[in-house]
Amino acid sequence: MQVVGVILTLLSITLVVAPVGAVALMYQDNLTELVIPPEIGSLITGGDGGLFLSEGGSTDLGSLIIPEFVSADIDSDANTFTVVVDVTNNVNYTFSLNTLSTDVYSTMDNYQLVSVELSNPPVTLTPGGTARVVVVGVWTDVAEAYFIENYVGQSSISIQMVNTTIDVNGIAITLPDPITIDVPLNLEG
Repeated sequence: MQVVGVILTLLSITLVVAPVGAVALMYQDNLTELVIPPEIGSLITGGDGGLFLSEGGSTDLGSLIIPEFVSADIDSDANTFTVVVDVTNNVNYTFSLNTLSTDVYSTMDNYQLVSVELSNPPVTLTPGGTARVVVVGVWTDVAEAYFIENYVGQSSISIQMVNTTIDVNGIAITLPDPITIDVPLNLEG
């Protein structure tokens, strides 16, 4: 009876160790891929691609997250704007966007124009699914007067997004450097 117990114990150990050993052997050159998908690993190490699909087509990473503009609305009485974007997740991993916030400054003289944040968090991006992401921006009357005084008649404005914080799956990142963007001020062309 003890022999059967020993054989069953050895069989149980073999059934667990053999697959684990085979997987470790397959990934022996890069064990981190066991835990971190290659697409995400490339982002962490600064690979050639980006997380979002660029204007010119797909990235080497295969278009991981694809945003598509849905709508924008301005409520001038409340000094707010809302931007709605549908985001498609092409990664076989669920993401939960808990926080997205930034302050927007003019590049010309570093004047704060708007504060932007995620509306109704969290937003869950399931593998292969599309989720609606809504961001809301708020400005003050003083910022509005500044904008009218300095940018009426201009075709674009150069802005910097600073204090940008993103929390995905409980991992919060505050970007150390500002993001500079030229924003068109008209919808023509």
